[in-house]
Amino acid sequence: MTESRKKLIHIDSTPYYHIQNHCVRGTYLVTEIDSHLQPSKLDLHRAQWFVDKLVQLSTIFCIDICAYAILNHHYHLVLKVDTDTANRLTINPLIQRWKLLFKLPPLAIKYSEQGSLTETEQKKMNELASLWRKRLTDISWFMRCLNETVSRKINKEENAKGAFWQGRFKSQALLDEPTLLACLMYVDLAPIREQLVQSLENDYLTSIKLRMSAMTQAQEEAQTYDINGDYLAIAQQPSTLLPFDHMTRAGKKVHIPFHLPDYIALIKWTHQGMIQNKIPTAPHSTPKLLIQLSIKKKDWINTCRLFSHHYSHVAGSWSKMCEFSHQFNGKWCKGKKNSLQLHPPSP
Repeated sequence: MTESRKKLIHIDSTPYYHIQNHCVRGTYLVTEIDSHLQPSKLDLHRAQWFVDKLVQLSTIFCIDICAYAILNHHYHLVLKVDTDTANRLTINPLIQRWKLLFKLPPLAIKYSEQGSLTETEQKKMNELASLWRKRLTDISWFMRCLNETVSRKINKEENAKGAFWQGRFKSQALLDEPTLLACLMYVDLAPIREQLVQSLENDYLTSIKLRMSAMTQAQEEAQTYDINGDYLAIAQQPSTLLPFDHMTRAGKKVHIPFHLPDYIALIKWTHQGMIQNKIPTAPHSTPKLLIQLSIKKKDWINTCRLFSHHYSHVAGSWSKMCEFSHQFNGKWCKGKKNSLQLHPPSP
């Protein structure tokens, strides 16, 4: 029986979620263009529709994009819910955001035009604002806007009707840093893992391609204009993605809690392991992040190959997974063996 989404997504437990969905009726997001004159190229226009809408919605909703990969017949996302930003939104910004998604009710139009309401109207407006604030942090509403827009556009292109997506999207709650890191790697390496390509520099639309391009460009500009290190750390991160942590504010990490150079080093090492189907040896040293998290190299590569299959609706340390499952859906959870590999006991 299908679980209620409120039992699978609970932002008080974690703001990070892995999302995926598949196409149906034999259709596609990415396909090859056959040519006898040159090597086959990818038709990415549907994938670009998806990414463009994804980025647009992330500027409206209080939901950040951590990673994405758009493959032939399915996609992967890692999203972070930003409740702090949502809680700071007053009524006018909420109205401005909501009207980009749906038609405003007359009361909201009156408030935005006149700025004053009767006491009864103000009470109703406050209730509306509270509802919109909640929905702007709701992954289900986010995915509804994303999937419906893309499916309608593709159906129009194909002159077809009916479902484009395989039912509801699948979500996995990511409860801690090792699990988040593994899921980011799983998503960023999706084209390599699916044996669609061999190189990280490929034509598929992925977040790691965007991050590496921005990093390379920023480093080239730094050499040309003698940019200082602090500015470089900011400039080398794409504006459309949640940046990796290069600073701390008031003792609180505000970005993905890993340094970008460490992440790039780890993904290059993991990529080599997947391509060679073995643990990379010299001159490849053990990545810094694996040492910090005390994760065995063999376990790490296995996790990055099969992350989505190792877990069901939740992933993290075994104790946190059990607590999450018992609290919100009352079911036992899958993935104890793999959880212990990512969270080895202290010596």
